[in-house]
Order: sequence, then structure tokens, then C-alpha cells
Amino acid sequence: MGGALLSINKPTVELAGIKLALSFAPASDADAETIASYLPKPDESGEIDPNAIPDTLPGYLINMVGEFTVGNEVVATSSAVSMGSELLSEMGYWSPSWGLETTQNEPVAGEYRAIALDLQGISVVDSIIRTPR
Repeated sequence: MGGALLSINKPTVELAGIKLALSFAPASDADAETIASYLPKPDESGEIDPNAIPDTLPGYLINMVGEFTVGNEVVATSSAVSMGSELLSEMGYWSPSWGLETTQNEPVAGEYRAIALDLQGISVVDSIIRTPR
């Protein structure tokens, strides 16, 4: 795996019943302006036609930063990556009975991921988002 962009390590007791998410925000005002330039303008009544919203954006022109939120607080932020970059996510639970068990996912810079915990006991959550090699 490549270098870590974002990492958290928290006891699950601190996360039980709390909203967890990995999301991405524009890395700079210029990136936010680039995104806004591709969105349709509201009509005279202030409405935006949903059909006019583009299906794609030029990701190579837009840099994003990853944000891991616990509740409504951003607890970890990544360095900038190009929108649309494929990343690797490894999340794990440590248990005295089984040791560290991990799963891997492939988030894409720019998408939103809600994360749910199904807690059958108390352990530690490790989450690392990396760039592919």
C-alpha cells in the first residue's frame, strides 16, 4: 500500500451510536470555484433543474481533502488528492480473542461514505486511508 493520507485510532466505546463518515471537501477556494463553475445557475424563481446538474466533473482540475468525521466533528484530515483518485481504505477491530481483523475498501476521492459499527463488545477501531502504489 502507499503512504497513509489519513489515520484514526479510537476505542469503539467512544464511537458507539455516533455518526461516522469519510467525505471529501475542496482543497482550496480555487477548487470550490471550479466545482461551482460546472453547476447550473438557478432560474428566475431560484430553482435549479436537477436534470441540468452534470453527471461528471473534470477531476484532474479539482483537488480534494479527505475528512473523517465522528458525530459532527472532523477528527482527521488528509492531504490533497485529485478528485476521482482511487484510494484504499483499511479498517480494523482489535479483539483480545482474535487479534486485529481488517477489511479493505476502495473509496474514490469526492464520494461520501457513511460508516456503521455493529458492536458486539468493546475494541479499538483503526482506520487508514492510503494512496495505491
